[in-house]
Amino acid sequence: PPGIGLILYGCIANVSIGKLFVAGIGPGLLLCITMMFMVSLISRKRKYLPLRTTKMTGDMFWSSFKPAILPLCLPIIIIGGVRLGIFTATEAGAVAIAYSLLLGILYHDLSAKQFAQGLQETLTTTSSIMLIVAAASTFSWILTKEMIPQQFTEWMINVIDNKWVFLVAVDVFLIIVGMFVEGNASMIVLVPLFAPAAAAYGLDPIHFAMVFSPMQSARLRRRWER
Repeated sequence: PPGIGLILYGCIANVSIGKLFVAGIGPGLLLCITMMFMVSLISRKRKYLPLRTTKMTGDMFWSSFKPAILPLCLPIIIIGGVRLGIFTATEAGAVAIAYSLLLGILYHDLSAKQFAQGLQETLTTTSSIMLIVAAASTFSWILTKEMIPQQFTEWMINVIDNKWVFLVAVDVFLIIVGMFVEGNASMIVLVPLFAPAAAAYGLDPIHFAMVFSPMQSARLRRRWER
């Protein structure tokens, strides 16, 4: 996360995943700075002691940063490859796995036992998610067949006549939905409903994706961390 949410949104709403990745840089930096501020504020309030008591020198910084150069190239490879059209989002996943395996071997940080454990965890996680996605996709197909998105858009426009109020209402609704429904499933069901409504309000699809996806990705991130 949050790349998973953006890929899922792009596939459902038929929006360029490369553009979503690039557009997500701004919100990502904003979230990062906000979290850093909150960590600093809470740490000072609770009087947590710093791990380092001396100022970091240039040599110390370089010795810590040098081993991280190749791993930090991974998001650049993924976003750059998708954005430049070198490979698709699905192929980017395969490239990321191959690159990660190469780094694990290069840094001597990946054993055969860890590799087998990773495959097992991936199989379990993917199977459970795909069951949820399959059920949600069926429900989404029923909504489309019954023309629920069109009726929902018409009703929404009659109730809310301001696009900014609509965005706030969507955020509040997603917070409530996130308390009860799994992130991937809710996105598959809700994107076909809200994306046409956002288009009817004249909202840019990338803009609306940046409003919708972080709310979903935050829930996906918390679930992934657990």
